[in-house]
Parts: sequence; structure tokens; C-alpha cells
Amino acid sequence: MTVWLAEYNVPTPTAPLDFRIWQYSCTGTVPGISTDVDLNIWFDLPGQRSE
Repeated sequence: MTVWLAEYNVPTPTAPLDFRIWQYSCTGTVPGISTDVDLNIWFDLPGQRSE
């Protein structure tokens, strides 16, 4: 099961959880989108199937 963690204002995740997606900002910018967007990192391990 893929677990998502939202944790802001830290350089790396600090929660003691087994997660695959880290949302590190909710105030990101993307060209062509006029409002804030979430920014995420997907941690994928080589050789393991993503769920």
C-alpha cells in the first residue's frame, strides 16, 4: 500500500513512517497554473513494483 505524507518546512521528512510519497509544499508554482499547487516527491525503489 502506498502511503502519502504531508510535512512542510523541513529539508527532509522527519515522520517515523513507511511512506512512498512526500508532499513537501502546498505553495508551489507551475507555469500556466495561476494558483498554488502541491509539490510532491515519489520515493520508488529499483526492482520493486509500485502499488
